[in-house]
Amino acid sequence: MATLGAQLRWMLRGGASTTAALESLSTDLRALQAQVARLEQAVIAVDRRTTELDRRLLEDVDRLRLAAAEVTDDLVERVDAVRAEVRSLQLGGGVGS
Repeated sequence: MATLGAQLRWMLRGGASTTAALESLSTDLRALQAQVARLEQAVIAVDRRTTELDRRLLEDVDRLRLAAAEVTDDLVERVDAVRAEVRSLQLGGGVGS
């Protein structure tokens, strides 16, 4: 008889308790889905920003490489000019000769 009483009690109250629990879980699930959607948008925004920063950084590196190449070329030209001047002075007997 205890089993029958438990079954009757569940039939009277259990359905409502189950429904309430499911509704609560559904509410929690919807809240989690909303949080996931917000996090997804935040990740997308961070990814876009990171991509933009990477692009800018690569542009800056390219500009620095170009500037370094130009400075190096200029320095090589100047050193070559100094060498040529030294050679001409050595061949010509120096200054004032």
